Amino acid sequence: MSEWEDRKPNAKFPHCAQVARRMLAEVWGCKPGDLIPGEERLIERATQVRDHTIHGDVDKAYMALAMLEEIGGL
Repeated sequence: MSEWEDRKPNAKFPHCAQVARRMLAEVWGCKPGDLIPGEERLIERATQVRDHTIHGDVDKAYMALAMLEEIGGL
């Protein structure tokens, strides 16, 4: 069972939340069809990439985290 199955999406900005989630998944390394890790793990990884403590797509991590801040979460 996925951590996302019983979760309600961001009610105010569902489409933006979906885009941010996909960007976070890509920063994680997920490809289409992969099981996406939970929100906490995605945000933690993106923060590490943004802060250059681990390797990854810094621009995508920065944008996804900025979107989350703007819309108030996934």
